[in-house]
Amino acid sequence: MALSKKHYIEIAKIISNAQRQNTGEQACDHIASDLCDMFQRDNSAFNRDKFLEACEPQREPNWSV
Repeated sequence: MALSKKHYIEIAKIISNAQRQNTGEQACDHIASDLCDMFQRDNSAFNRDKFLEACEPQREPNWSV
């Protein structure tokens, strides 16, 4: 998927809203959730659970993947 100007604008709005309404970890959760909403609108096969799991901080990064 190539991102267009409308995608960049929507992503910027998501980040801006999250920063105004939340702090720290809450803002990250809000951003991830809103991005999922955007991705689902773009792709009905988008896997929200898989994406949110991938967003979780890892204890030790796995650089071999």
